[in-house]
Amino acid sequence: MPDQVRIVQKKDARFDDYVSKLIAERGYGRERVYAGLVDEEAADEIRRKLRAAGRHLGVAVKAFYEPCPDRSGRCAAGHECRFHVRYSAFQMADARSYKAKLA
Repeated sequence: MPDQVRIVQKKDARFDDYVSKLIAERGYGRERVYAGLVDEEAADEIRRKLRAAGRHLGVAVKAFYEPCPDRSGRCAAGHECRFHVRYSAFQMADARSYKAKLA
């Protein structure tokens, strides 16, 4: 019997739909924006969850966050929007060949 307890966490599938819908509606390699984030910590968390959703679905997800381009408060996501997360999905083979070319 092991002397340590292993804690198994259930996968968080809340963002799997975002990636699935992106692929179904726009296909691979197309970008979508998740907007309306009020702080950098939230933007980084959404970025990480989108990448994890890609792993759950067996696709590569490129995701990054950036400051809201419209600082005047007229952003379509609302006047409190400070960050946007841009994400796109790629077939795993394409992503691997791209990374191999970089090395």
